[in-house]
Amino acid sequence: MYSPPREAPAFAFLRFFIIGGGVISLAAGMVNACTLLSSFGLASTHMTGILTQLAVESVGAEAITPLRYVATLVLMFIGGAAVSGAVLESSRLRFSHRYGNLLMLEAAILAFATHFLLQEQFLGIALASLAAGLQNALATQYSSAVLRTTHLTGVLTDLGVSLGRLIRGAPTAPWRVYLHLTLFVGYGLGSVFGALVFMRIGAWTMAVPAGIICLCAIVYWRRRSSLDRASIKILEPSKKSKP
Repeated sequence: MYSPPREAPAFAFLRFFIIGGGVISLAAGMVNACTLLSSFGLASTHMTGILTQLAVESVGAEAITPLRYVATLVLMFIGGAAVSGAVLESSRLRFSHRYGNLLMLEAAILAFATHFLLQEQFLGIALASLAAGLQNALATQYSSAVLRTTHLTGVLTDLGVSLGRLIRGAPTAPWRVYLHLTLFVGYGLGSVFGALVFMRIGAWTMAVPAGIICLCAIVYWRRRSSLDRASIKILEPSKKSKP
């Protein structure tokens, strides 16, 4: 006897959401470790330090890195975020949008970054920054700013706020604590793993996060339909009717 498929349970979506965030954070940690250990020694996944360096060098202080390199990384990160903003139709938490396409595009960009890093060309670092901007904007739009996967400042801030609310006994969603811890651990492990792998195979390390992101895109395409309704129910609850 035929019975209609049951709606995906809430925990299935949350597990997918948290583990997925941790995996792409791990990939971002690997990318950053790889670019830091390259001959250019530049971070590519977060812009806070890069912008400070740009400001310091623009006023004539002692140059650490050529100004054109630093400015290029900032512009590439913004460009990656702009691509994400142009492709996605909405910032609502829905599996039905084009996140899988953007993940595959990011994987392709990282593959090209690997090619240029093997030749010790700065374009490899620039492409890594482009991919990081795309990923961070994708995750932010996907989760309405809950997910930040290429840097830890916001993650640690959110984690501290959530823990403080728990200590005070204020209402808070436990899954958010799990999410922020997963992002923190994922990025940290990715950085360590990226450094260890880089010491063995050099710039080929960048191919590892490219493969991870490609795999994420494939898994996303396979799972999005079954979890779409659960994502709306949990993270986009409908407004209660007015009394």
